[in-house]
Amino acid sequence: MGLTFKIAIGVFIGAIGAFLAINAPAWIQQSRREGWYAEAREAVHGLTPDVLIERCGKPQKDLTDKAVHTRFMYYEDGLVVLAFWQDKDGSWHFQSMQHGEPIAVNGVVLADGGFIKADEGKDNKEFNEVAMLPCLGEKESR
Repeated sequence: MGLTFKIAIGVFIGAIGAFLAINAPAWIQQSRREGWYAEAREAVHGLTPDVLIERCGKPQKDLTDKAVHTRFMYYEDGLVVLAFWQDKDGSWHFQSMQHGEPIAVNGVVLADGGFIKADEGKDNKEFNEVAMLPCLGEKESR
């Protein structure tokens, strides 16, 4: 094997090593982030008022508007409001989460900060919801 060939192989292996050294931390972080997002999706998927109470304890306020089949549950001194809707068979389904200062709208107290949503088009809405109310991600009852 000639010296030129050995140098070429060394440069090629060095380039691959440099590529891996530069990109591996981002790949690891992305993998961890996707795991966090998956755990958050699992925590929010199928969320009902009963599951919420089991994970986070009794809400500070629990209002049901039977006219529109909606239930509002307040946590964190009213700074986090979870809304559920009821279908025709009586099952409750998670609708949305809001955060911010409490305000009254048509007699219903809502959070003024807006709905929890994904950041910059990322698939992390549920992650942001669990970050806002960490007890959602807990597996054990309170």
